[in-house]
Amino acid sequence: MLSILLFFSYLGLYSQQYNFTRMSVEDGLAQSQVWSLLQDSRGMIWMGTRGGGVSVFNGIYFTTFNSKNGLPNNIIWCIAEDKQKDIWIGTDDGLVRYDGIRFEQITATTVNLKDKIQTLAFDKKGELWIGTSSSLIVFNGKDFRNLKDEENKPIRNVSIILHDAKDHHWVGNDNGLFQFSGSKLIKLYQKKDGLSNLLVRSLTQDATGNIWIGTYGGGVFIFNGKKIYRPEDRYELRSKIIHHLYADSKSTIWIATHSDGVYRFSTNDSTINWLSEKD
Repeated sequence: MLSILLFFSYLGLYSQQYNFTRMSVEDGLAQSQVWSLLQDSRGMIWMGTRGGGVSVFNGIYFTTFNSKNGLPNNIIWCIAEDKQKDIWIGTDDGLVRYDGIRFEQITATTVNLKDKIQTLAFDKKGELWIGTSSSLIVFNGKDFRNLKDEENKPIRNVSIILHDAKDHHWVGNDNGLFQFSGSKLIKLYQKKDGLSNLLVRSLTQDATGNIWIGTYGGGVFIFNGKKIYRPEDRYELRSKIIHHLYADSKSTIWIATHSDGVYRFSTNDSTINWLSEKD
């Protein structure tokens, strides 16, 4: 899995070269199960592992940070960078900020940040959207606030957050796909809207503005601004468990599946190709 994820990190630079390099514990990686990746503004690759903390690759060697360095937990779910170049890390036991010198666990009295932090995303205003196992939280640099659903209940088990080109905010969980404008909930998309599988796990936006939706067990859906439909009605994916979607600069959607490798879908000519271990 790591080889594929490193490949995605360099798509912007080498979008026509499919060169895979496998990096493992023997190379200095803290742990073999890598769940999150970030290339920061300095070019470093941050890798969040499931039990080994964070490994940072500078192009030559790895440096590992774990509970001995101030992380509250060595299970890492997500990593993001802010405009000040600080690194934010979501762990199994809360949120951490790294300023280049030390790790600081973020606490608050108005929201629960001692939870499993499952996804992080900064919007255009620089506000941090935080998806946890129990709530959806927004941090404006000073204050934290909870966002609720249409029944004023917490939005639980948030798995993915996407800020689109129009600065609308899309939030996926086990109940479907939420659309926000600012802090206002616009709509919850569910089965009645064409999203037949509600376990939303990944989101991306293509060059034409379509929102691609990856689900756990239902494959891929597309929202074109008017309706949700399934591209697999024409192009069948053998694995319906989608772990990650990525839209590159060449109008290609990369689809990482659970058990069937990676699919490459060109939005220019609507062709799809499959990449497996042999590639």
